[in-house]
Amino acid sequence: MKPLIVNFTNYKLAPLPSDASSVITIQEGVKNIFQDEDVLKFHPERRLNTDNQVMYHLMETVTGYDNATRYDVFLTDKTRNECIAEIDIITNKGLLKYYPFFNEITKQHPEYKGTWLIEYYLDSRYWNNGMMSILIKKVINHIFENGVKCISAVTNKDNVASERVLIKSGFQRSGMLNKDQTHWVLMQE
Repeated sequence: MKPLIVNFTNYKLAPLPSDASSVITIQEGVKNIFQDEDVLKFHPERRLNTDNQVMYHLMETVTGYDNATRYDVFLTDKTRNECIAEIDIITNKGLLKYYPFFNEITKQHPEYKGTWLIEYYLDSRYWNNGMMSILIKKVINHIFENGVKCISAVTNKDNVASERVLIKSGFQRSGMLNKDQTHWVLMQE
């Protein structure tokens, strides 16, 4: 898949850069995001406590590109030289590897076959300004332009803001995965 790069006036959405100073910026931002108690309220399992855990997480991103299992992108605030968001684009191959329960979903819903999954995490200082809705729409368009017909997302049932992002982006609630998680689907028209 061609890399997703979007330049805004004060922000840039792009894959993990290759130059050392930019990687350090991403590393520090990812650490802040995944230590942010507001973010972790909905994703406590995503906590990254150490620099080694952050580097391992970023290495998974690089490996994911190489193995065509995930295409993560990072949003950098250019005015502050700071990474403020991570959006994970997980391919069907990656979805079946990282989330094997999706095999059952596609058995029940054959129309979801080949689905990709998006996950997104935004520094809580940037919440409630519509930024993630804009970004997710860009990501959706990029995925559909690459021939994917179905995109899934999963939200914590209490994460109303994330649900609003998905609804604004055209997703439909598919059902509950378990007592805490809602599955969302967007089919290409």
